Amino acid sequence: MDELEAGALDKVSAHGTRLMNGFNQVLSDRSVPGFVQGPPAMPAIVLTEEAGVFDYRDVAASNHAMYEQVIWKLFEKGVMPDSGVHEPWFISASHTDEDADKAIEAFDEAVQEVLC
Repeated sequence: MDELEAGALDKVSAHGTRLMNGFNQVLSDRSVPGFVQGPPAMPAIVLTEEAGVFDYRDVAASNHAMYEQVIWKLFEKGVMPDSGVHEPWFISASHTDEDADKAIEAFDEAVQEVLC
């Protein structure tokens, strides 16, 4: 309770928002169809031309192959999200701004490598 009262949930939300904005910027900068959605504590990257993901069919129609390639590149770079396209990223109060910046930079590099 002390951690919650000290603002742990606010920290999680701020970190998740930083990641979401960074990932969305990478997708936009690299012209990759997709977006990040979900609550900041559990964002999900979806590579799709659709405007949103609302059900299983939307997820099933997303670009799983590219997502998996990007995720494996992230693993190589020391960033460890869940490998499944159905799983969001799970944010912890122990994550720092530096962690977010590293993850965003690694995501950008991974996307660029997959596109090449």
